[in-house]
Amino acid sequence: MPASHTIELHFPLPAYLSPDLVVQHLQTYEPLITPHPYLLRYNRRPVDEKDVAADPFFSDDGARIECYEVFERIVIVPLLGVSKDIKVPATFQSFPAGVRCRADAQGGVRVWSTYGVQRRDLGAEFERAGRADSDGVARDDLHDIVDGAGLSSPGAGEWELVEYARVECNAIVRPFVVRSFEASHRDLCQNVINGLKRKTAKEHLAQAQPYAQRVPVAVPASGVVA
Repeated sequence: MPASHTIELHFPLPAYLSPDLVVQHLQTYEPLITPHPYLLRYNRRPVDEKDVAADPFFSDDGARIECYEVFERIVIVPLLGVSKDIKVPATFQSFPAGVRCRADAQGGVRVWSTYGVQRRDLGAEFERAGRADSDGVARDDLHDIVDGAGLSSPGAGEWELVEYARVECNAIVRPFVVRSFEASHRDLCQNVINGLKRKTAKEHLAQAQPYAQRVPVAVPASGVVA
């Protein structure tokens, strides 16, 4: 019988990124696909409406369901350069605060994740910090909580990106799967934020350039010697 494990990941958002902007970024879906380090390619595939309807994870408050096939090259033996290409079907659904995603990996591993924006709870952050190990993870048998920035988050505002995930897999491989998931999704969530920061910076620069070109430059008059 498959074993399940619940994981939370919390990442404070920079104060200049509004919650609505982050949600809009998530709901394009691609920012949740492209940061994977082993990504080869991905493509859209038709939505299996019966499959979606049979999974209560995709609830009635959601909209715009899209399905993808994500192809990754996983390194098996790094020193020998041995790798394996895998295909991961992924189904996305938008909801008011973010995105739901179900990924069906190989070996019977299935992951249900929600990515959303919520107001930070500083009391909960201190409580998690008190329980966390050296990796910044508060663990118990069935539920791990990862603080992406711990209590050190300069420039952070009142909001955070939070991923809630339920991982289902064979009980024998659960410790490996959970630790691998935590490491990869710590990077994924941080890369989602970093990608939006870069995108925002480019947009601000593009908006500022036309204005800079219109600003007249004062040229001092040359002196005239009689």
